[in-house]
Amino acid sequence: MDVLRAGTELALAAGAFGQRVTLVFGGRGLSLLAHQTGESSDLAKLLGSLPYYDIETVYRLPALQEPEVWREDLTIKPIGAHEWQAAAAEADVVVNY
Repeated sequence: MDVLRAGTELALAAGAFGQRVTLVFGGRGLSLLAHQTGESSDLAKLLGSLPYYDIETVYRLPALQEPEVWREDLTIKPIGAHEWQAAAAEADVVVNY
């Protein structure tokens, strides 16, 4: 999860400096978008701050096992593999974690 934290911090820093950020979650990272009950991890709390950095929407790639209920504090939209490839092709910088 340290890698995911680093990626989230990079996204927040970019958002703080007015850069357009598109976050796409897939695989094990989807668990961070699951509805949190009880005490949340520091990383889950950090993700909750995304809208304060002008990152209003996050995207999720399809997976075999997806959470049944998604977080309510973020706008989470599905994105297909082809849409993700097109978005990555248009981006100035793409960082994978």
